[in-house]
Amino acid sequence: MKSFKSHLLNISLLLLITVGVLFFIFRKLSWYDVKEELATLQLGWFIAGAGAIILSWFFEAVVLHNMTNTDKTNVRFGSIFKITMVGLLFNNITPSSTGGQPAQLFMLFKRGVEVSKASSVLLIKFILFQTILVFLFVGILVFGYQDLTAIVPNMKYFIFIGFIINLSVITCLLLICFSKKSVLFLIRLVLYPISLFKKTLAEKWRLSLHEKVLTFHDESRRLIHEKSLLRRCSLYTLLQLLFFLIVPYFVFLSLGYNELSLFSAIAFHAFIMMFASVIPTPGGSGAGEYSFTLLFGTVAGQTDLLVGLLLWRFLTAYSPAIIGALSFVIRSNKPIKEPTKGVS
Repeated sequence: MKSFKSHLLNISLLLLITVGVLFFIFRKLSWYDVKEELATLQLGWFIAGAGAIILSWFFEAVVLHNMTNTDKTNVRFGSIFKITMVGLLFNNITPSSTGGQPAQLFMLFKRGVEVSKASSVLLIKFILFQTILVFLFVGILVFGYQDLTAIVPNMKYFIFIGFIINLSVITCLLLICFSKKSVLFLIRLVLYPISLFKKTLAEKWRLSLHEKVLTFHDESRRLIHEKSLLRRCSLYTLLQLLFFLIVPYFVFLSLGYNELSLFSAIAFHAFIMMFASVIPTPGGSGAGEYSFTLLFGTVAGQTDLLVGLLLWRFLTAYSPAIIGALSFVIRSNKPIKEPTKGVS
């Protein structure tokens, strides 16, 4: 019940922040014009955007399926897809999207995957995602930084902050995979002030974290040495990201904006992801809407911008949250299985 109330609070906060930001930005807009714009929506392009986001979910599930089904573990793709959607649900309702992996860990355990393996799989998957996102971001900066910052000069500071934070996250996670001694040293360093006042508690935390780091390190190293698996999953992750990033392009095509280039749409969406990911609100709410209006506002009028934002939010946040909630409710009623090899 406590967990339910916490999630309900996060959802309420998400909606409150979103509505507040939209009201502040578009408070002078005529809602009759919004209704008229929706009536002229080109459904073919909107369906293409929906198809792109579904393919993004599909390739994310493919990555998780490939990484999970090693060492004779066998979890059906249908179950993995549901687990993927549950992760997207909790990413959208928890601060800085921190709830997705714990939720997926819980679901994988209920499907019979050992906690140590599931934790390592999710860690490597996250590292892979963040690494490819950063490389995509670097590519965008190399080929279009001058043009894009000329459009929105103030965004360069947000871009830099988002890039540094994401790069720092990758560095810390890679330390766990490749240098357990460094991580164990950092744990002792962080816990030292606590040990001055609560020595028993600090030692208890140190032993617990020590065990987890060793487990993550060993399982992560095993996965990293599977070169073929990593190459496949890198390709699938790249496709996942590209299909996700292309969604605003189809959204604005559905509104009749043929002059928006594919590169600009992808670059803008990548910047939005970078910026929103560092803001500690549920699903990056507020930051996502603000950066969307700031960037796409350079190519669209106020009415089209609001309609585009609502359609974008529906496809990228609300629809996966709805599907994830249904998947979580259905799956969470199933009994927990003992972790075994060859689970079907």
